[in-house]
Amino acid sequence: MRAVAKQLDVTPMALYHYVADKDALASLTLEAVMSEHPMPALQVDWREDLLALSLWIRESTLSHPAVAQLRRAHKIWLPGMFDLIERWRGCWLRSGLPEPAAQRASGASSLAVIGLIDEEVNILQFSNPDPELMDKLPNLSAIFTTADNARDNFELVVKSLIKGLCSELADKPDH
Repeated sequence: MRAVAKQLDVTPMALYHYVADKDALASLTLEAVMSEHPMPALQVDWREDLLALSLWIRESTLSHPAVAQLRRAHKIWLPGMFDLIERWRGCWLRSGLPEPAAQRASGASSLAVIGLIDEEVNILQFSNPDPELMDKLPNLSAIFTTADNARDNFELVVKSLIKGLCSELADKPDH
């Protein structure tokens, strides 16, 4: 609260006229970030909807990487998050998988997508390994010197995840 007050050039007590505590301030911050980019409208193809939602989560997170940490630190749930969960699970229910399998796919895919995005945020904060080390390890060097399109890689993984979960869970009706 003190850091925010200092940035706004007010006293910390002045902030308490507008927000009850740090959690309320964190919630307002998260609401503002979520409202910057409207959630994509649902289309006909549930796979494309999952991809669009995944890309929306990624874009929102990469535009404000600290917000995900803020949400976890303050254990915030907002109505927009519930809307996202409803849409996500709804896509899997439209997949044709039986309800228990769709539920499992929904949970597994959301964890995978969020984990992938979190790791991308972490990697962006790293610097490249020592050039001398990369000279000795050609595979390491190739990874750090090859220009990859991170968005294309993300799409590839999400599409593969969707296909893999459908294939795996369709073959096992007891899941």
